[in-house]
Amino acid sequence: MRGHGKKTKTKVKKPKPEQIIAARHSVGHTQTEAAHTIFSALRTWQNWEAGSREMPRSAFVLYLILTEQITVDEARQLKVRD
Repeated sequence: MRGHGKKTKTKVKKPKPEQIIAARHSVGHTQTEAAHTIFSALRTWQNWEAGSREMPRSAFVLYLILTEQITVDEARQLKVRD
């Protein structure tokens, strides 16, 4: 039955610029490489890192998965938090 044996989920907020930069640095990407990894424009990535725009959680999680910083199973355990 569904609903039984609930798993504890890690809450994730929208990433802060420092987290975005740290994730990029941890895999040695340039801003251009990072943007291309998630099919984003370079200017968009730069705005996220500068803090002038908020990076969507989904884009951050996608980047973490595609750069093998988290697994898909780990991503499934994340819970959206405002």
